[in-house]
Amino acid sequence: MDGDIDYQRPSWHNIFIAGLLIFLPATIACLFVAKFFTIPIAKIYRKIRTETEAIKDIIGRVCTAKLPISHDRKGQAEIKINGTSILITAKTREGYTVPKNATALIIEFQKAQNFYFVEPYQLN
Repeated sequence: MDGDIDYQRPSWHNIFIAGLLIFLPATIACLFVAKFFTIPIAKIYRKIRTETEAIKDIIGRVCTAKLPISHDRKGQAEIKINGTSILITAKTREGYTVPKNATALIIEFQKAQNFYFVEPYQLN
């Protein structure tokens, strides 16, 4: 017939190349856009990281038991640093117990089990 148009299907090579021509520039553009939007967030995380680095040296600080702490059972203790409240997992040496809401002194960090040893401490 004279009015019929013979459509040819595009080969998959042409479709693949066309997809790459769109995908690669779009990916590169998105990387720059993502960088632009994450700059303010990175500043916030940098501030948080410097605040948490201040708590690395908490041995010798006084904490408050939020849960009872004993030698056979781990509990939680709270430390106040620069107005920030930090919860740590704590345990006592054998023979010591720290009741809830009592103060304790942090004496050692057990890195392998990720908890602190504390002992009862009275504030004057």
